[in-house]
Amino acid sequence: MAARPGMVVLAGVHAVKHALRFGADVVLLVAPDPAAALAVAGAVAPDVLPRLRGAVEAVPAGVAE
Repeated sequence: MAARPGMVVLAGVHAVKHALRFGADVVLLVAPDPAAALAVAGAVAPDVLPRLRGAVEAVPAGVAE
């Protein structure tokens, strides 16, 4: 998945959690298994979990790599 000018690709829950904590405007969240991504987020970043619920879209494995 290529970034557009002025945008970056954040890979993984760890990067997304920090971006959200620092006020980034995250415009698209994708994962091959949104439920698994939310489970990881709940374990490592419960403070951002409410912002992720309903926002993570399912994509086929390999699309977001």
